[in-house]
Amino acid sequence: MSAHYDLSHVMGSVPTVHISELRLKEAKHVFKSTEWSMSDISEELRLENSSSFTGWFVNWEGISPQKYRIFNKR
Repeated sequence: MSAHYDLSHVMGSVPTVHISELRLKEAKHVFKSTEWSMSDISEELRLENSSSFTGWFVNWEGISPQKYRIFNKR
């Protein structure tokens, strides 16, 4: 049995999915509580750049980070 299987079994998803879910949760928190730029957020979440962050966010959330921020202001 591999470590990957063990983590998947315990966590209910593969580690990369779990990490993305945690990053998405953090990104949403940052949008609601700060005025950080996309570059600052992508750096904080350890993603390559703001373009990568935007594509990743749209893939996971279904809307752009900019729209998410507008719809979810404090």
